[in-house]
Amino acid sequence: MRTENKTIIYILLGLSGAVSGFLSGLLGAGGGMVALLALTLLRPQDDVRDRFVTTICAVLPMTLVSALFYYLRGSVTFSDALPYLLPAAIGGLLGALALDKFRLGWIRITLAVILLFSGGAMVFGL
Repeated sequence: MRTENKTIIYILLGLSGAVSGFLSGLLGAGGGMVALLALTLLRPQDDVRDRFVTTICAVLPMTLVSALFYYLRGSVTFSDALPYLLPAAIGGLLGALALDKFRLGWIRITLAVILLFSGGAMVFGL
């Protein structure tokens, strides 16, 4: 790949990172989907599992910064989040360990179903 193409790809990845962070801060969700889409379009040569892992690594700082600002604004308290922290950490660990155990087709289908259900729930107010 030519150097100018790499530069453009890095700029586009940076812009998608900014959009991802904005959505995470605004909505509390969606940033990872933008990051995954950007990696899929801009780095198609990467392994699909590597794109999932990179997305998770990108979501971590977005989540931490967003959570800090929500906490500082009084929108959430530590006691509100406490019941979710340990189960979420355990689920994250189990999901990371399971990533290599599941076929990519099932992972994609699962992600699509979750996104469709979540989007429908948001649109219809469920």
